[in-house]
Amino acid sequence: MLEDMRKYMAFVTIYENNFRVLHWKLSGCDFQTAHPRYGDYYDHMGDMLDEVAEQIISMGGNPVNAKEALGMLEASTDRAIIIDSAEDYSACAADTAASIMFNTLYDLAVTMCKTDDIPVDVQDMFIQHSKYYRIENKFKIARTMIITKSDNTPASVATSTVTDVSAPNSDDEEESDEEHEEEEDHDHDDEIDFD
Repeated sequence: MLEDMRKYMAFVTIYENNFRVLHWKLSGCDFQTAHPRYGDYYDHMGDMLDEVAEQIISMGGNPVNAKEALGMLEASTDRAIIIDSAEDYSACAADTAASIMFNTLYDLAVTMCKTDDIPVDVQDMFIQHSKYYRIENKFKIARTMIITKSDNTPASVATSTVTDVSAPNSDDEEESDEEHEEEEDHDHDDEIDFD
């Protein structure tokens, strides 16, 4: 249970930094609208990071530092990405990367919501986190990408400047980008009911 929470914290740690890099490195005609949104993302992720760290400590565990976080992501079978700070990003490319990150965080948070051996208040925290990821990804980012697509700009861009740090799958073969895109587009069968 604590190790699962630490794994989740590792993803939030790295992804909070990814959102900072995207905020700093946005460029292009959508800069004025995307820049503040990405600032809000990393601010919110920082608050979530604090919540998770405090819960881990209150349960007798230790929070994850940046070095541990990177190692945990490299060893994870979940898709993990690192944003290249040497590159500039259009809003469309940033939204594509954000969608991948929010999908991964959503899946991890939903798994934690369903863990029976953690206190109910901690489950509630993960429910709130999963709601945030779902709303940001499935409604806000998805809507932005639809608007972008209707402007004759490709809404799905290759994230060649995004490093996938996930461990290869069990067959030691890396999945193709097409398989990742299919995985991103899936409807979550394990979604929780927020009603």
